[in-house]
Amino acid sequence: MLFDALVKQSEAIQKRATETAGQTIADVKVTASKSWDKLEKVFEAGVANALHTLVPTKKEFDKLSRSVAELGSARKKQRRPAHS
Repeated sequence: MLFDALVKQSEAIQKRATETAGQTIADVKVTASKSWDKLEKVFEAGVANALHTLVPTKKEFDKLSRSVAELGSARKKQRRPAHS
């Protein structure tokens, strides 16, 4: 009788331990997923910032194109012989 009671008690403890472990694993998965999402957002923001720094915007490119055209015109004017 004592043996049967100990077996039942052990089975109950094992069942609770298994359920607790399963819940703990589920909690860890959720936490890891949230952490991974945060890391992914930080990485994406860093890449976006780097691209913005390295790749000119259309406005910046247009401004640079105008400056190059103005420099080309100024250079042509300087090369023309002066008529005196």
